[in-house]
Amino acid sequence: MPGKRILIVEDDEAIRKMEERILDAAGYKVATAGDAEEAWQLLEKEAPPDLCILDVMMPGQSGLELSKEIKAREELKAVPIIFVTARADAESMNEGFKAGGILYLSKPFTSGKLLAMVKAVIGG
Repeated sequence: MPGKRILIVEDDEAIRKMEERILDAAGYKVATAGDAEEAWQLLEKEAPPDLCILDVMMPGQSGLELSKEIKAREELKAVPIIFVTARADAESMNEGFKAGGILYLSKPFTSGKLLAMVKAVIGG
């Protein structure tokens, strides 16, 4: 697990910082962005992350749209995506899976649930 890199894209600063603290404490290298534009700045200047955790509902470009664009890029298409959202209905989950997500984490969530999902996807 040493060096596993995670990109968190979340517009809610409190949630973004909480996710960062949890994952950093577990030994992951975490980068954060408050919106899709900031995420692209990181994605274009750094090596692809081992995992992206995307909020679905963000101002500007949504997490679903961002995921579709990530999956359309050859150098990023293999990056797994976990969606985080307050909407947990089946239709929303299906939209997330169609957009390239592999897991769906509903807010509010516990640190244990976040870590379990991350570990299931990239180990640790």
